[in-house]
Amino acid sequence: MKKFDIELSKGGYPVETSDGCPVKIIEDSAEGKYPIVALVRTEANNGTPMDVACQFDIEGQPISQETCHSFLVMKTKKKWVKFFVTKYRTIDNIIRAEFFDSEEEMLAYQVDEDYEECCGTSVVEFFDHKYKEYGELGK
Repeated sequence: MKKFDIELSKGGYPVETSDGCPVKIIEDSAEGKYPIVALVRTEANNGTPMDVACQFDIEGQPISQETCHSFLVMKTKKKWVKFFVTKYRTIDNIIRAEFFDSEEEMLAYQVDEDYEECCGTSVVEFFDHKYKEYGELGK
């Protein structure tokens, strides 16, 4: 989770709530202690998608925990990683890592016969300053 950065959001980088809801910032310089006005994509009681207008301070904290129960963060990318080691145990054992866009893709991957699974798997979450992928609510 990357801390909210108003300057990056002004530059077009995607924002979401800390619980993963898409966010579209409508205004970032409103008067008062909570200058950020945003639409947060959530679900109504019947499961229908709906947008809720919320206000946030410059750090991304909501004006009210009742209407907006989570804070703003910069959207990050996730990659799943699976590690392998060569079957031939030598002094220079080669470890190989493969990166995947989903857990399902990672679990289905079959490595070639010269390698075997070793150290397990991991999930990596990162923020890429070149990342400007927009969701339904993106700018």
